[in-house]
Order: sequence, then structure tokens, then C-alpha cells
Amino acid sequence: MQSVEWKAEVRDPSIVRALVKRLGGVHASTVTQCDTYYRVIDGTLLKREVEGEAPEFIHYLRAPTVRPRHARFTLYSEQQAAERFGARPLPIWVVVEKQRECWLLGDVR
Repeated sequence: MQSVEWKAEVRDPSIVRALVKRLGGVHASTVTQCDTYYRVIDGTLLKREVEGEAPEFIHYLRAPTVRPRHARFTLYSEQQAAERFGARPLPIWVVVEKQRECWLLGDVR
């Protein structure tokens, strides 16, 4: 799969929410998630855990820039990830716990 992503630091989420609402955006969900990033030879692998959902592994390739960037990614189940990257534990790079709000505006998330 492919996506274009742009990430930015948000110091006042209420301002961003108000802007997105004004543009016609709709709040879709808020989730608490834990992303564990692993060191792999080709690209980045992360295990995303969201309460009440099966863990999801995301392997992606993207340029390390601060500008909007194109990303190619593949989603794996836990079993598929073990088959692709091995059953032995991978070296953990970093763990990020966060609360994420998802807003939708047309075909943009």
C-alpha cells in the first residue's frame, strides 16, 4: 500500500480541532496505542497495539524528511510478521505510547 504523510508538532490541539471542524472534518475515533519500533535491515517495522484489537505489524519505507513524504507500507498479522521477520524477538529501537485522535475530511485522515 502507499500513503502520503505529513507530521507536525501540535502544541494546542483545541486550535487544530476547531480548524478541522470548520473545514468540515468529522471526528472518527480516539484510541490509546502503543507502538513498538524494531530495528530491521530494510525500512522500519512497528508493532501497533490498540486496546480491544489484535496487534498489527506495519513494515514501511519512507524518506527521513520533515516535509510531506511518500510511504510504502505492508500490514502483517502477528503470524505473518513472524514468518516474514523471524520468530525470535527482534531488537527494540523505541516504544511510543500515545493517545491518537483520528479525524476524517473527504478521503484524508
